Amino acid sequence: MAHLPNDTAEGGQFTMLLLQDNSTQQSSNATPVDSVVHMDFADRFIAYTVLAGAGLCFNIISFAALCHMRGQKSVHHVFLQNLAVCDMLGTVLLWMYYNSPYIFPKFSVSRMEHCMFIALVLVAPFLLSLCSSCLALLMLAFNQYMAICNPLFAATRISRGTACCCIVACWILTVVLAVVPAFLMLALSSFEHCAHYAQQIAVKAVEVCTYVLTGLIILIIALYGRIYREVLDYRKRMPQLQLRSPRDTSHTGRRSETEHNFKAFITTFLLSGTLVIFWIPFMVIHFISAHIDYELIPDSVYYLKFYFVDFLPMLNFMTDPIIYGIRMREIRSGYKRLFAKLFPKAQFRNVHWSLFVCYILVKINVVFYTPISMQRVLVV
Repeated sequence: MAHLPNDTAEGGQFTMLLLQDNSTQQSSNATPVDSVVHMDFADRFIAYTVLAGAGLCFNIISFAALCHMRGQKSVHHVFLQNLAVCDMLGTVLLWMYYNSPYIFPKFSVSRMEHCMFIALVLVAPFLLSLCSSCLALLMLAFNQYMAICNPLFAATRISRGTACCCIVACWILTVVLAVVPAFLMLALSSFEHCAHYAQQIAVKAVEVCTYVLTGLIILIIALYGRIYREVLDYRKRMPQLQLRSPRDTSHTGRRSETEHNFKAFITTFLLSGTLVIFWIPFMVIHFISAHIDYELIPDSVYYLKFYFVDFLPMLNFMTDPIIYGIRMREIRSGYKRLFAKLFPKAQFRNVHWSLFVCYILVKINVVFYTPISMQRVLVV
């Protein structure tokens, strides 16, 4: 077999350059295999850095647009700001994790400080990047569940202050979910098999991510099923309500609010769907390369993982601001106000900020949702 960067099957993304086993501890010179692997990571470093920079830029601009919206921000907007922060943090942490063999020097795992470094600098940030986005999407889904299924409770009890408290609590839970498994796996190794811990940590980290993602999917499906049933029941009752009170303006307001909540629900559903779509292939490939003898796996699988699948989580962080930025009119207005403030001499009267979205985002806009009034502007 041709040599490929077999990062997971031999014990982690960092085994190839960041770590050496005890059998190679006496060797002080770089081997030809190390040089080849270093070149592989160097080739991927540029593409991964460009993608991470684009995702970071998208999320920063979207967060700024959320801050420049007109009127008072709702709880949904506060949770979207939290999602943007989670995506920014996840982008940075995932970039550091996947480029660790290139940016950190190589050393042998022989002391406890090495395992502490692996747990704190590599494994915990990797878990944190997924857990933060998962909990942010879960809060968005729960907020839409309360807004549609229990509107009175949502209007009277769920405020922006309550949302901020929930965000702080979820960040504490995120840190716990990221740090505790890393050190628990280290403790179960009795602190004496540090090298074995380093070789198995990548597989264990992916398993923990699988448990977290599975729990999120179950909760999201349960919430979305309940929301969808409530919306269907309301639409069935709508003709009867119109016949009973055709001139009731409050009924029109309730209908408009319900449709707005349903649209926000669809946006949250798309955000959760992209997380599942991008992360599940990533975990499946990792499990295949971790639990099957790497000599039995074709080279094409490793090329697929190294040059495509490893990029999928970063694409998830980059597409989140595109989805909610395009679907929500108030956020598009925030983009307009933001660019008008950054470029005061430019004219944004006809939504020329769409040049920022460029041709690719216009195509995505057609796929997801574009109001008729905006389609005249965004046609290329």
